[in-house]
Amino acid sequence: MASKSNNQPHALQTPYMAMSVQANQVHIVFDICASFSSWLTLAGFIVLPATFTSLKNSDGLGGLAGGKEIQEVARNLELLPVAAILCFLGISSSCWLWWRWHKNYIWLVSRIFLLGLFHSLIGLFTTLANVFSAQGGHLSVTARITISVTTACGGCMLILVGLYSHLANNMVTETDKVVSKKGRPQDP
Repeated sequence: MASKSNNQPHALQTPYMAMSVQANQVHIVFDICASFSSWLTLAGFIVLPATFTSLKNSDGLGGLAGGKEIQEVARNLELLPVAAILCFLGISSSCWLWWRWHKNYIWLVSRIFLLGLFHSLIGLFTTLANVFSAQGGHLSVTARITISVTTACGGCMLILVGLYSHLANNMVTETDKVVSKKGRPQDP
């Protein structure tokens, strides 16, 4: 019996198997783009906490002439647009990849949604660590925005992981279950 080429599915190949094979055969450029997009978003999440300042809590500045103004203005605000641009580029490119690969649930979950979820958690933990270590627990407006953004992104990614995993699991047939246990489909 002649073997089938990679482009022709096996007679017993299920839609789930085809999707799994396609997810593993995605051109490496898309995998690199997915990783880079996720890292851009993470970089934005990591830069955001650097815009906080403990000057707002400084008792010494409050008593000085002009100290109150310094407390209100003195933040690394120049980093805020950088963080926003990084987050925007990362999320935009992830959305483009989501649109491009919307029919391959396995690839989306493993390359976009899980990375986005983990990076959102890293961003949230970094923000909380900054607030409680460098800021003495004071939640500035920037800290609240950062916590809101990272929590919203993480929540969206968690929902998408659940939804697309459910969609992929609904595609699993008895043949898929046999293959996962025995390594090959049983001939009829």
